[in-house]
Amino acid sequence: YQLIRLWHYTKRYQNAIDFYESQNFASSEKTEIYYYALDQLAGCYYSIGDYEKAAYLFLNVFSKSHDRKVSSYISYSFCTNNSAQGKSHFKTMDDTLSFITLGSIREFSEPYAGMQQMYKIAPNDVRLELLFMRSLNELERNVMPQRFGMEGEDLPITSENTYGLKELFKLTDQIMADRKVENKHFWLLSYSYLKFLSGDTKGPKLYLKKAKGKS
Repeated sequence: YQLIRLWHYTKRYQNAIDFYESQNFASSEKTEIYYYALDQLAGCYYSIGDYEKAAYLFLNVFSKSHDRKVSSYISYSFCTNNSAQGKSHFKTMDDTLSFITLGSIREFSEPYAGMQQMYKIAPNDVRLELLFMRSLNELERNVMPQRFGMEGEDLPITSENTYGLKELFKLTDQIMADRKVENKHFWLLSYSYLKFLSGDTKGPKLYLKKAKGKS
């Protein structure tokens, strides 16, 4: 990692790329430090103008690293500014799922298409739950009042036309009815909270009881 980082910072980009390839690091254990090195390597590819390869590597770092998610997200955006997405280097379905996840986060005003696409491909992938929770949090910000103690106002403030509510209900209904989905506990709890956010006073208790019955 230190060699690749130093070559990157001293603008010896090809040295870093050749060293990575010669040592066959791609087959090594995928620890956090591995993704630190991959982040630096992606920067080298970006600097030599191979934006497509850089985008693919930054996407991998974003998907797998714990510490480098924000920086790799920003770097990936720079690659897309150069009309690169990394898709020509995709090898596995996991690459596609990572691409859907990052794309849904970037286009956060319209995440539902990405969640539907991910559900069809991998209904048990944890990234689907991540995107759902982000959308649920956004919905919560929209329906909760900015200040409390307002007379004559119910909590939450919602209507049938609240943006995002119908989409999340539709997706959750599909998932809960799908026998292939394993983590029903998560979706029952989510559905219960959706009921609360929709202003339903009885529905949440019903689905909480169902959730308690799941392992």
